[in-house]
Amino acid sequence: MVDSALSLLHRSMDPIRPPQPSVRSFNLVLSSLNKSKNFESTISLYNSMTLHRSIVPPDIVTFNTVINAFCELRRIDAALQLFDEIRFRNLEPTRVTFNTLIKCYCKEGQASEALETLQRMRRLGPAPDDWTYSILIAFFCGSLQSESGLRLLREMSVEGLEPTETAHNCILAGLCKEGRVRSAEMLYLRMWKLGIRPNVVTYSALIDLFCRGSRFGQARRLLIEMRENGFDPNVVTYTALIHGLCNRGALEEALELYREMVNRGLCANVVTYTGLMGCLCKEGKVEAALELFNAMTRNGVCPNEVTYTTLVDGLCKGGRLDDGVRLFRVMEERGFGGNVVAYNVLICGFCSSGGIGGALNLLGELMKKGVKPDMFTFNTLIGGFCKAGMIESAMEMFHGLAWWGVRPCGITYRSLVHGLYNAGEIEQAMDLVEEMINKGQASDFVVDRTGRIEDMDRLVVRNA
Repeated sequence: MVDSALSLLHRSMDPIRPPQPSVRSFNLVLSSLNKSKNFESTISLYNSMTLHRSIVPPDIVTFNTVINAFCELRRIDAALQLFDEIRFRNLEPTRVTFNTLIKCYCKEGQASEALETLQRMRRLGPAPDDWTYSILIAFFCGSLQSESGLRLLREMSVEGLEPTETAHNCILAGLCKEGRVRSAEMLYLRMWKLGIRPNVVTYSALIDLFCRGSRFGQARRLLIEMRENGFDPNVVTYTALIHGLCNRGALEEALELYREMVNRGLCANVVTYTGLMGCLCKEGKVEAALELFNAMTRNGVCPNEVTYTTLVDGLCKGGRLDDGVRLFRVMEERGFGGNVVAYNVLICGFCSSGGIGGALNLLGELMKKGVKPDMFTFNTLIGGFCKAGMIESAMEMFHGLAWWGVRPCGITYRSLVHGLYNAGEIEQAMDLVEEMINKGQASDFVVDRTGRIEDMDRLVVRNA
């Protein structure tokens, strides 16, 4: 349909074939091209129009449509050139023109330019409308700048515009993402006073916020309220609740909620599955976690790096180091495993089972890939050396931390102090405690008293 109209317009633009098409005809086709996301064709047709200026002069609708095409293609410079041409042709930009440019700036992350365009609208007109503000609010809240969104909401009211349901829900969702519980609660109550109802996205965001803040009772009450107001929980809602239950160690409740979700015809996503697998692994139910992993892949959900790392960790902690290594290699084959967290999990598994040699091989492999070991890597290896009675190697690694740009923490010192003490190196252990005190790490050590290192405890107390 669009192709045939486009062809007809091109033929009718021949100056020796009257009648010529009207600008309205062009605008209809340009609009259709944009709706079908054929933005390059929109620009091509516009260029054809400008080649025949005497035949079909573009109007402001034409410019708005083509500016939108440039914005969709992220060609903001071309959009701005076209904006300048509007004035050159003695046309006046409309609110649609400015809103399109603001949307373009937001898409490119150019907040200051977007706000500058808003100020220009306020000064010179046309005045911004609720759509102008909605674009900006969505951008700021999506960029974790909800305070700017709240400021714009207040400005809307000052300018006599009624803040929309969309704007409120957007800001509330943004506040939830930022973990701003009090601000989110206040806005939620204000919305009800204004007669603005939260939507399913907002409810899900609030439920997730309460679950992350260990306020599961409030999350449950919100779920009931959500259903009473005619909103069915979606996969995001269920996933937030499942994660909240998993964090509380309420595995059976989490699994019950998962089954409820599946029975309602909702498909769990990778976040849902990974959270449940992590909880199962923590409970020592690694086999059940692997069964869930198989169900996940059967259902067409692709595991991500966190999924694999969670299972590798569960296998290692469950005494199945060989299986953990095999899954890690599968993970690598599928394009994952190139980060320090995945390696740390395996290194920890080897150190816990006394396989310090295997842990060191992994360290070498990690460095060959250009991955920098972190504090957890070194703490694990130092602890592994101490466990294996290799105190000299532990101290050598400790003294090499500065070269890596890593500062030892309380865990590092505790591992070494206990290792030295167990090896009978009391004086060296005492020297290390002195160093702990001087570097402000003694408090970590004192908290973890074992009762076995009484001389060192007295030294810490004496120097505190």
